[in-house]
Amino acid sequence: NREIKYRGLTSNGNWVCGNLIQGKNGYCYICSINENPVYKNGDYWYIDSPCYVVIPETVGQFTGLKNQNGEEEVYEGDVLELNNCGLLIVCFYKGEFKLQKLAEYHKKRNLYASISYLEFSVLRGNIYENPNLLQ
Repeated sequence: NREIKYRGLTSNGNWVCGNLIQGKNGYCYICSINENPVYKNGDYWYIDSPCYVVIPETVGQFTGLKNQNGEEEVYEGDVLELNNCGLLIVCFYKGEFKLQKLAEYHKKRNLYASISYLEFSVLRGNIYENPNLLQ
């Protein structure tokens, strides 16, 4: 079973991981994961864990996979270097996680590879903290 969680960047530059809440106000919140994150009292629901406002464009879902060393979690928007393929970005496309050539990212071409090749990859950063990788 894959753990469902999200990562997002706060306005002060910190990454947070946890459950995603998208507010009607356009804000996105990521709340820490704990045993009982939500409870009901009367007619109202409450969140019993720290929540952080994150920049909506930086929110990415956890793929359930880690880098080649098994040390770092891989999320949507991460940039990987795959042997003989160059730099690839993790995308969610047609219901599954895929890898797309970074050079094709802005062109929105459907040049996707299976994410199962992660065991051969090196995590190089992400498109939010390393926008220079998109150039």
